[in-house]
Amino acid sequence: MPHWSGIEKGSRTAHIIAGCLFLLATAGCIIVGQHLWTEFVPRVPVYPHAQDIENDAHYPIDDRASQMNRWIYGYRLSFRTPDPATSVAAFYQAALAQSGWEPEYLQIESQDDAYLIYSKKRSDGVEAERLVMFASREFEHPGAKIAVRIIIGDFATMQARYPLPHS
Repeated sequence: MPHWSGIEKGSRTAHIIAGCLFLLATAGCIIVGQHLWTEFVPRVPVYPHAQDIENDAHYPIDDRASQMNRWIYGYRLSFRTPDPATSVAAFYQAALAQSGWEPEYLQIESQDDAYLIYSKKRSDGVEAERLVMFASREFEHPGAKIAVRIIIGDFATMQARYPLPHS
């Protein structure tokens, strides 16, 4: 019995058309999924004099939830630089301010150490993300470079994991 378009149900042509539609739908889902993932991956610039750069968009922030087989992931950028921690901190203070991040805590005591905590709010004013940056001199390595680690995650998890230091 002919179908509405003249293609018989169960024919080879019908199977080919169904297969093509399935492939198109699958490809569309993959493209949209990749776009959404890259849309939500936090963007922070890489320091101009960064070396040994590691980027991890699936960094486990809170492993305490692993007992329930549920990890909470965030974003991590780490690198080394011959520049002092004060230069790295100044670069990120300017770059983060331009991107809408607000400082919560800044501790820059010397050329060797810096600790920054920033947060970013959603359009409704609720804090959505927290960024933590550690920069410290690696005295045990030749050349004594500054090691920098930046971690970004949802605000509640990061607040529990990296609370503001007491003044």
